[in-house]
Amino acid sequence: MQSTPLNLDSYEKYQPTLSSNNPYDWDPRLQLPFCFTSGMAAVAHHVGTGEEIVAGDDIYGGSNRLLSQIIPKTGVVVNDLDEVASAIGPSTKLVWLESPTNPRQIISDIRKIAEMAPAHGAIVLVDNSIMSPFIAGHSDVMAGVLAVKGYSLAKQLYFLRSAEGSGLAPFDCWICLRGMKTMALHVEKQQIDYRGLFSLRKLISKADRVLNYVKSLVSLPCFTSHASTPSAVREARGLSEDLIRISVGIEDANDFIAVLDHALKTGPL
Repeated sequence: MQSTPLNLDSYEKYQPTLSSNNPYDWDPRLQLPFCFTSGMAAVAHHVGTGEEIVAGDDIYGGSNRLLSQIIPKTGVVVNDLDEVASAIGPSTKLVWLESPTNPRQIISDIRKIAEMAPAHGAIVLVDNSIMSPFIAGHSDVMAGVLAVKGYSLAKQLYFLRSAEGSGLAPFDCWICLRGMKTMALHVEKQQIDYRGLFSLRKLISKADRVLNYVKSLVSLPCFTSHASTPSAVREARGLSEDLIRISVGIEDANDFIAVLDHALKTGPL
């Protein structure tokens, strides 16, 4: 069986001019997703000084860090998305949400918000940090994909990615392509084999279950993904330190459940 060919040549080799596309780059006639060096690399490019981002209060810790510590330094105002209709104003440029949220699994009405925001001239950004499966799936690459609607926005994003050099490298793209070939198989296995986790509900009162890589991960969000969020903010948002995140992989389900059951019964919880 032949592996996907890997071309490590610099893309400028095929680029006719600095402002035109090469045969292996984005085709402006199509609305395609853009690959970046990480999921955080391009999400806040569409706002400027004096404009506003309206964001949910239960979001990935890295997103919270970006919105609370980095974005305000550029003069951008950030508001929480408690009541969407009242939060969106004339200066709102971007509505940032997750559904389900990370880590509390709160569902947002994406369709309703998507209908509401454009009336104010705002773009809706949905971060699928929980819902979408990991493309590569083997915990060996960092990458992000941003899909946009509309030629104008796609053209702007293409320019920013090229200008900043934040496009995904060839080898990282190859790793993602490799993982995509078996993505459907491991996602199916994760959903079927791990239904037995619900039998542990009596032992786990505060647990979220999400799809992960091929290997499982059990973590405490307050000390990992959301450690950079101040404790007072976490407490106000209902994110307790004993919340457990179970990200299931494709190991034998019975083995994983047995190990987890043993840890919960004998550990210091």
